[in-house]
Amino acid sequence: MAEQYGVEHLGSLPLDIRIREQRTRAIPRDRGADSAITATFKDIARKVAVRIAEKAKDMSLKMPTIKVSNT
Repeated sequence: MAEQYGVEHLGSLPLDIRIREQRTRAIPRDRGADSAITATFKDIARKVAVRIAEKAKDMSLKMPTIKVSNT
């Protein structure tokens, strides 16, 4: 899908029922199997943060040009 829309693929999130169960019932996280899922979420979030940081905002074109003339 990323290729179809011309965007970079940053990662794939697993479809795992434990993610939903933990979210809805506030079950404490298991450091075993869930740690791999957690690591995947963190890795993708880190990649997104890096891509956002790389996009420097150039506001110079949005600012009005001020010309001072001696009349």
